[in-house]
Amino acid sequence: MCAILNTLKPVDIENRATKLGLLPPSVAKPVPQADEVVRLAEEQLQVGKRQVDAGTTTVRRYVVVKPVEASVSLHEEHADVVRRAVTDPTYIGDIDWADKTVVVTETAEQPVVNKVACIAEEVVIRRAASDRVQKIADTVRRQEVEVGRQTGPNHSGLCGRRTVVSKTAGDGEVGRLCTAVCRAAM
Repeated sequence: MCAILNTLKPVDIENRATKLGLLPPSVAKPVPQADEVVRLAEEQLQVGKRQVDAGTTTVRRYVVVKPVEASVSLHEEHADVVRRAVTDPTYIGDIDWADKTVVVTETAEQPVVNKVACIAEEVVIRRAASDRVQKIADTVRRQEVEVGRQTGPNHSGLCGRRTVVSKTAGDGEVGRLCTAVCRAAM
């Protein structure tokens, strides 16, 4: 039965009637005062990392043609035919009346072009990894509290000024100490 009532969010009728002015305050039940709690929040910086694409490196091999020159020494052999007059009478006895053909081979060198491919250089592609430290600067929020207390006219006068208690929850001891001294003096 209680579970059903709790799920339907029950309402205190007398308390609501008092708030709306339908019942006089004397008829209403006194509501016990609960401690007030003020929660203070703060942000914390959490730095992580993720991997992103930082670009690419492309190595492309292609062929270019360039003109080259080389000098080579070529050798040639030719037949030179020289006619000269013979005036020496000793050659008259050596006359050969037969037909004769003399063949002289002429030679010449021609350039021969041959291309040989060889490895001129290598290009090595590898990934190099390195680590670096990067300082991250940002702001974080933090809630703080300021407590102000004004003493009344019937106060003893030891602490007759406005007491401002710190901006952090742990420094609240200053206000408590001041209040304890003032109460002890009364």
